[in-house]
Amino acid sequence: MIALFHPLQELGPLGEDLAALCCRAWYLRQADVAQAHSLMQRARALLKHTPPQTGGHANLWDLRLDLIEAEWRWLAAEHSAAQAQLHAIEQACAKPDSRAALLLLCDAACLAFWVEFESPQPAQAIPHAQRMLQLAQQADDAQRSAYAQALLQGPLILRTSPENLPALPWEDVKLEALDPVLLAEVGNLMGMRWHQTAQISRAAECYTLAWQAALSSGQLRRASIAASNVSRCLVNLNDHAGALLWTERALHGLQELGWPAVLGNALVQYAECLLLLGQIDNARSVIGQALQSLQTLEQSRHICMCLHKAGDVALAERDGAAALRHFEQLLGVAHSLDYDSYLCIATLGRVRALLLLEQHEQVQALAQDWLPRAAARANWLLQADLLQALAQSLCACGKRQAELEALQEALAVRRKIDGMQIPPPLLEALADACAALGREREAWLARKEANAMRDRLHATEAGKRVQALQIRRQLQQMEQQAQHLQKLAHSEAERAAALQDSNQTLALLGEIGRQITAQRELPELLSTLQTRLQELLRADYCTLLLADDDNCILHSVFRIEDQQILPPYQIPYDHEKSFSTLCRRERRLVFFNQSPQGDLPRLQDSKPTNSAMFGPLIVQQRVVGVLSIQSPKENAYSEREILIFENLCAYAAIALDNAQAWQALRESRAQLVQHAKLASLGNLVAGVAHEVNTPLGNSLMMVSSMHDLLRQLEQDFSAQRLRGSALQAWFEHAQEACDLLLHGLHSTAQLLHKLRANESAPAKHALRNLHLAEALHDLLQTQQARFAAAGHRLQVNLDPGLQAHSEAQALQQVLSALLDNALAHAFSGPGGEVHISAERKRNGALQLRVADNGCGIAPEHLGHVFDPYFTTRLGQGGNGLGLHHCYQLVRNHLAGRIEVISSKGGGACFLLELPAPAHDAAT
Repeated sequence: MIALFHPLQELGPLGEDLAALCCRAWYLRQADVAQAHSLMQRARALLKHTPPQTGGHANLWDLRLDLIEAEWRWLAAEHSAAQAQLHAIEQACAKPDSRAALLLLCDAACLAFWVEFESPQPAQAIPHAQRMLQLAQQADDAQRSAYAQALLQGPLILRTSPENLPALPWEDVKLEALDPVLLAEVGNLMGMRWHQTAQISRAAECYTLAWQAALSSGQLRRASIAASNVSRCLVNLNDHAGALLWTERALHGLQELGWPAVLGNALVQYAECLLLLGQIDNARSVIGQALQSLQTLEQSRHICMCLHKAGDVALAERDGAAALRHFEQLLGVAHSLDYDSYLCIATLGRVRALLLLEQHEQVQALAQDWLPRAAARANWLLQADLLQALAQSLCACGKRQAELEALQEALAVRRKIDGMQIPPPLLEALADACAALGREREAWLARKEANAMRDRLHATEAGKRVQALQIRRQLQQMEQQAQHLQKLAHSEAERAAALQDSNQTLALLGEIGRQITAQRELPELLSTLQTRLQELLRADYCTLLLADDDNCILHSVFRIEDQQILPPYQIPYDHEKSFSTLCRRERRLVFFNQSPQGDLPRLQDSKPTNSAMFGPLIVQQRVVGVLSIQSPKENAYSEREILIFENLCAYAAIALDNAQAWQALRESRAQLVQHAKLASLGNLVAGVAHEVNTPLGNSLMMVSSMHDLLRQLEQDFSAQRLRGSALQAWFEHAQEACDLLLHGLHSTAQLLHKLRANESAPAKHALRNLHLAEALHDLLQTQQARFAAAGHRLQVNLDPGLQAHSEAQALQQVLSALLDNALAHAFSGPGGEVHISAERKRNGALQLRVADNGCGIAPEHLGHVFDPYFTTRLGQGGNGLGLHHCYQLVRNHLAGRIEVISSKGGGACFLLELPAPAHDAAT
């Protein structure tokens, strides 16, 4: 049956594993039945777990596996079961809706052709080939279309005489260029074509090409048939030894499979070759195996062929009873199947068997009965053979005149056959009959013609032997060429596999390199390196040593043997018996595949080692460490492993250097952060001290003054010098002092409250959709009046329809802080301007823009404006908390972003990004 010309991915996206299983099962269904059956079981197990949405595709995969089982049933001669399974496949795909379904039905029609072709009515196979052609054309599959055309040509060749056979489409085509699956069928077809026209050499060549193509494409049945056909070609040329060799090839691999038809045909051809070589006993044994194999095919062409050859073997053994039994059985099968050719063969065989049994009355009666039938069928060869057998029987009965008449009639019949050479035994029998009747001249002429015919036959046989030698040499050359091409293909496949392996190794090394060099932390780096080493190389023992140039030692950072972590150790640079120090000192790979002998240094702290590699980790001419792997196995590391190890060493060196640099950078960053914190704290302390010192100093001065006045008042009161005017003045002074004291303490408390509020956990605000212009209207009116009073201008350009997902109070605090910051820092005199605008961004967010034309922010200050306690007006009322508080509100309360753009003298622009409006209240 035809194999797939295209991969099965057209059957649906069910995964690479399932596709691989089904494809391999399909291609191995004849070449390795056991393996194909195992693959089918695994595929069916996967199909049970396919998701429901791929059910249609899964069904096609399942039907494809059913088709394989139907083919096995056909090969096992279970034709009814095969037909039932094919019918079920047809019903399941009654309405094909994809190219994959069409191809499935196309292959099912192909199998149905072969099932019917081996049935008693082979003509019923033709509609299936026609359906296959139609489906292949619908699926636009040129290969299957050509295969179906070849199937249709086969019966035509069998039932058409050579002179009336039309030209075939492949007569002018180079067959070797065809796909192997198609070539296996077309080569056999062309072989039949040339065989019928007696072009034996061309026929053998075509059959050989078909055999090679069938083997290469896994079609064991077709390969066996092609080899048997080559054997028949060599039999025609009397090269019986060569024919026997090809028959053995036809039998190769069939005994274990138990395919009755294929095995039986090959055994019949094998028995014929043995019979022609005179090995009658072996031929009888082989034909017995063929009969046993074909027991399940009692009504088929195969059993007819086998019974025919069994009768011939019995005749060669001169076992008339056995021969008669086989030919009578053949007669019954031929009658039931209406096989006219085998009816003739069975009749002639019965006549010859009866001759051996000396039952001359039956011989003469049977011959007389069939001679008119043979004449009516124009079967001149059968008629001539029956006349010769009749003459032989008449001779045994002493009827010499009747014998002579029968022989003369047989000779006349044979002369009617175009191109037929008269067999010398017929002429010799005629000469003997003439001599017995005293007709010496006729006897002499018959013997003369017999000798001439024998000489001609000898010349023909010699020519056939020469042709057979030429064909054998040609076939050997074809086989050698095929073997050479197979070796080239195998070599190319190995080269491609090696190249693919190299590419995969390089890709894997690249991935490993990226993974290793991306690690910044030393523990993660060591873990990754250890894992990758175990994946790529045989490393029963591996260790990584880092170089400590300050102390002149190598110390291990990981050391593992048989998955067990070993304690760390260190090696001095000047150690003379360490491969690790040798590797570091000479800055090269140290490698051996056999245990070191003689004065070579031995491995340190490890089990016996026979293979090892030590690689230096070099970065910018510095050896940062040594990586080593070891194995107790000899010759554990080839050139491929050395290349991988060297690449790993290079990656490990870079990764270690990066990790060390990252560690140093992190320590430096931590120090810088600590310094920045201390500097910020210093600024805070200085600012707070200055802000608190003034009100506290004033308060202390007032308290001291009140204390002095109170003491003076007490003295005047004790001396009774206290006047009303003095008391009134004291009251006024006390009131003024209390006011100043309360103001100073209140200022201090307010500053401390701001500090505590900025550092405490913020209150949560519920966000909602709001109109921006409406939410900020009151605030902006107040701020415009404030700006106007200060000699500045506040311009607002807000679209009333713009919405944001925000919270009004927090948003007002942020905008108020930004405007306060502009009034405090942006302008050195009147005439300043602040522009407020908003727009919708592509991502749906709303961007609020607050820009001024003031003095701008110095570049060195731009990155710190949102830092806590950062201010450029320390001691001038600035505490560095305004913009920081603004930043905290935007990030933590409004779920937005804020940034500033500025340059010295170019004004400042604050960009506030707020979330897009939610679609509904729930959102």
